[in-house]
Amino acid sequence: GRDVAENLVPQTDVYDTQTGKWATIAAEVPRSDLGAIWNDAGDLGLLGPHIFVAGGYNADYSVAFADTLKINPETGETSPGANLLTGRGDFGFVS
Repeated sequence: GRDVAENLVPQTDVYDTQTGKWATIAAEVPRSDLGAIWNDAGDLGLLGPHIFVAGGYNADYSVAFADTLKINPETGETSPGANLLTGRGDFGFVS
């Protein structure tokens, strides 16, 4: 994401619907305007939970990323996923 001065904020914040609280996890994703989806255990054919993020822009909007990341919210560990067909930002996705 970005702050009010348009600087990239690489920290990843996750909302826990059971506690009603936000927490910052160890994973950092230094880009903005990306898509994200939560994967509970068993969804998408993968053991979860995981957060998938895709696309987004760099600091000056000159690059639209096509890569995806799988994030383990408990450890902050990231691993690459399949690339989007076209780099993009300002979008969402569903499973």
